[in-house]
Amino acid sequence: MTDLIKPLLLPSSLITFLILAGLACLIFRKNPRLATGLLCVGGLFYLIFANGPVSFFLIHYLENQSPVFVDDHHSTLFRDIVILTGHALPDARLPVSSSVNSTSAFRILEALRLHQSFPDARIIISGYDDVPRLMKALLLNLGVREELITLENQSRNTHESAVHLKEQMGEIDFILVTSAGHMPRSLRAFYALGMKPTPAPTDYLAKMTAFDGHWLPNSSHLMRADLAVHEYLGLLWYELTRY
Repeated sequence: MTDLIKPLLLPSSLITFLILAGLACLIFRKNPRLATGLLCVGGLFYLIFANGPVSFFLIHYLENQSPVFVDDHHSTLFRDIVILTGHALPDARLPVSSSVNSTSAFRILEALRLHQSFPDARIIISGYDDVPRLMKALLLNLGVREELITLENQSRNTHESAVHLKEQMGEIDFILVTSAGHMPRSLRAFYALGMKPTPAPTDYLAKMTAFDGHWLPNSSHLMRADLAVHEYLGLLWYELTRY
């Protein structure tokens, strides 16, 4: 799935398109029946995907495919911890902790937790442009030694991270840190290249039971549904392309 097409298929994008198309039909007095249909479908999509239990089930299935990393369950002495980046944006006015978004912050926290168990392991941050550098800066501020941190900043997506890290990692065992909902697609990308990641999921979004959430639609639920659908589309693309 190309990076241009996938965002257009997310629930929030489809809802926006349907509502804007419906309003355009009303404003320009083109086919009132079509306008009503577009607005109704857009509203229905919002009621479905911005609903708490629906968004919970969408992301919960993804997040529960890999177990939490527990030291006692692994006999391997891991020498490498790979972190896939989230988002970060430099701002000289703010502390380095504010340069990363919550997704990147959770991944850094998980890597730090693992660093306590494997203090000599190399931490490899894989992503694109300035994001790995900003995540490295935060790790340094939190006490990780600079010689233990390696950057890979040529990867625009998960597939590219797997390709570029294959050159460094080969077929050795390593720990892979990313968001729980992103882990199934990440593992698929790394396994396809014969690599041996051990998952360490973090940044869980479905932390409660489905029916504890709010039934009334809101933007937080819609964002969670967007993230889930983004991952399902990625997995579908991997399947269609036999990657």
